[in-house]
Amino acid sequence: MPTTPPSSAPPGRKRYLAKDNQSLLDAIFASATDYAIITMDLEMNIVSWNAGAEFVFGYKADEVLGLSAELIFTPEDRADRVPQHEARAARETGRSNDYRWHLRRDQSRFWADGALTPIRDEHGTLTGYLKILHDISDKKRAELDLLRQAKRDALTGLPNRSAFNARLRELSAAALRNHQSLILMLLDLDKFKLVNDRWGHDVGDALLRQATERMRGAIRDTDFLARIGGDEFVVLQPHVHAPHDGAPLADKLVAALAVPFQIDGTEVASGASIGLTVFPLDGDNADQLLKNADLAMYEVKKQGGNGYHYFTEQLARIFH
Repeated sequence: MPTTPPSSAPPGRKRYLAKDNQSLLDAIFASATDYAIITMDLEMNIVSWNAGAEFVFGYKADEVLGLSAELIFTPEDRADRVPQHEARAARETGRSNDYRWHLRRDQSRFWADGALTPIRDEHGTLTGYLKILHDISDKKRAELDLLRQAKRDALTGLPNRSAFNARLRELSAAALRNHQSLILMLLDLDKFKLVNDRWGHDVGDALLRQATERMRGAIRDTDFLARIGGDEFVVLQPHVHAPHDGAPLADKLVAALAVPFQIDGTEVASGASIGLTVFPLDGDNADQLLKNADLAMYEVKKQGGNGYHYFTEQLARIFH
């Protein structure tokens, strides 16, 4: 009596034939609409393009088959040969992560998270590449928003002290490269404590916001304005060739803030005291420059405020 050969599959598990596996793969390829699944030949030309790729990129399959996969990369990445670098990394390591901006058909950008892997035949010969990626633009935007918030002052919307320190490093390095100077202005609102004591913190907050708008209107696009605490602000003025180049902007800020503010029907008088110091003439780091500017600003306060003063070595000796 003939016997049935024993199955190599575990009891209760169905054995799939090769054609069943292929059908399953075809179904996954067609139905995975949340993920773009793209195969490419050795020249990175598109061989297959699933429904997810159509949804993510906006191209129909018949529009892109045979075209270079470079069309989904940004001009910047194409110029930097990112597609070629991805392919080389995939060949050498078995996987290349794809975590960057990509282009849709309408040229809008989205942030993708995915990978490129090599495709090899049964003999291990490289025959092409498989790219799978997912649109995570919403997540990326949320991350960027959190990063921006971490470097923003919640009340005024200005950069905070952390952002100021980073910008100072950038601008001071540029000043050295270009053989220029950089002016730092430390600005303190006059009578701010009296405003808080007389009308309350709500009026004080409104004063800070209105003062911010006036300062924004006074500075140039290339200048940098930040709130570093309380009623203290800093202005970085780059592209300076001589220390006295800071005087016109200081005059403009003093004049803008000397005009009384109208807050909820109340006229609030304030003004500004500004201390100026020059990089690299007076110092080469944030702590030293802020200390210098603070000494200069204190001189203005002693004289009744509503003005500006440059840091001098004489001031440093007096307060040493």
